[in-house]
Amino acid sequence: MQAIVSNSLDYFFGSIADAIAFSKSPEVQILGVTADRRVKGLESIPTMAELGLPKINSKLWYAFMAPSQTPADRINRLFDAFAEVAKDPALQQQLSTFGFNVEVRDADALSQMMKEEAARWKRLIEVNNIAINE
Repeated sequence: MQAIVSNSLDYFFGSIADAIAFSKSPEVQILGVTADRRVKGLESIPTMAELGLPKINSKLWYAFMAPSQTPADRINRLFDAFAEVAKDPALQQQLSTFGFNVEVRDADALSQMMKEEAARWKRLIEVNNIAINE
């Protein structure tokens, strides 16, 4: 973001938190967001799909995980505790100021989403012949 602000860089894909922090800066012009819908705090900024680029859609996500040997009853207790905290309107409001949209998914739904993400990025890497050169 400092390179954008100092005009040393022409464009940048940054986080929603960065975009919100710099949204009122006269040195930065936010062009679009890579999300399914407009972002709270950046409501005037269109999605990439609205700009005619529907394939540019990338989401940052976090997950709470435990070792595979963790007993199911402990997993369930942890999930229930996190799900309860995630319902807290004050927490949701606070996180939304950083561009986070809280979604609670059970282990099966999270696993499915991770498989879909892996397949999506694998296709992108293969189609564009992306390789890591050491």
